Amino acid sequence: MATHIKRLPTPQREVLKFRFRDALSYAEIASLLHVPLGTVHSRMARAKELIRTRTDDGALAADDMRQSGGSVGPSTSGHNSNMQPASKDLV
Repeated sequence: MATHIKRLPTPQREVLKFRFRDALSYAEIASLLHVPLGTVHSRMARAKELIRTRTDDGALAADDMRQSGGSVGPSTSGHNSNMQPASKDLV
C-alpha cells in the first residue's frame, strides 16, 4: 500500500499525508494548503480512487483503508470528520 501512495501525484499524496500522518481535519488541510475545502475533498477522493485502481485487487485496497480508519466511499454529510488517522507509514 505504501508503494501505491508514494506513486500518487503530489496534490493527492500531500492531503493523505496531512490527514492520516498528521491527523489534520479537512478544514485544517485546506487552510494549510490555501485551497478551498472542496479541493481537499476532491483530492482525497481522487487519491483513494487511484489507490484502488492501481492495486491488483481493488477490494483489498478498500478493506485496508477501512481497517486503517479511513473512509473509502463517498460521505453523505459532505465531510469525513469521523475519519481516524492511519499508521505513519502511509507517506
